[in-house]
Amino acid sequence: MRKIITLLFFVLSIYSYSQDSETYVNTAMRMISSKNYTMALENLNIAIEKNPISYKGYILRGMVKGELGDYNSSIKDISKAIDLKPNSSKAFYLRGIAKVKLRDYKGALNDYSSSINLNPKISNFYFNRGVLKDILKDVKGANQDYSKAIELNPTEKNAFFNRGNNRQKINDIKGAIDDYSKAIEINNNDGEAYYSRGLAKLKLNKFQSACEDLNTAYRLGDDQSKSLILKYCN
Repeated sequence: MRKIITLLFFVLSIYSYSQDSETYVNTAMRMISSKNYTMALENLNIAIEKNPISYKGYILRGMVKGELGDYNSSIKDISKAIDLKPNSSKAFYLRGIAKVKLRDYKGALNDYSSSINLNPKISNFYFNRGVLKDILKDVKGANQDYSKAIELNPTEKNAFFNRGNNRQKINDIKGAIDDYSKAIEINNNDGEAYYSRGLAKLKLNKFQSACEDLNTAYRLGDDQSKSLILKYCN
């Protein structure tokens, strides 16, 4: 009977310990929401001290350290979170972001791919891997990922914009214009999308329509449009 009582006391102690840690985690989450990352870090340090196997504590502290620019420590914390929860697609995704910041592109690509394998329904996972593939000059692979991101989230304007840029690179000008038009449809205040569409239209000798886009881009604050306006639109 003593063993049962001792075991029960131990379980209750651990539960209380965990609950106390969770209080600090919840406070940290409020600090993160208000972008007070220094205070969030302090609370997460205490949370992990009280519960050294807190997956939530490690992944949040890794994220906070990333926001504070400490990417090496961020990776260490997120790796610990992965040790505690190996099927966390979010953890692999966040570690991939930190690795990109350190220019560990191969490691980041592996992490993004792991996040996708664990959860293939998140558009951001594909979008970020597409951006990384752009960095690695894999235009075809990047476009495949942007297309999948769009399939999962048809309002992902940045995926349309980036795919449009890549279509220009491979001389698919009409396809690029379609993508820029979709990005503009989603956000008609995107000056860079108007500029890029105007540039693409110039390549097709659609000068009037191109100038309309370039003037709109300039009105929205896209200064790079000015030189093209002076050259083609006056």
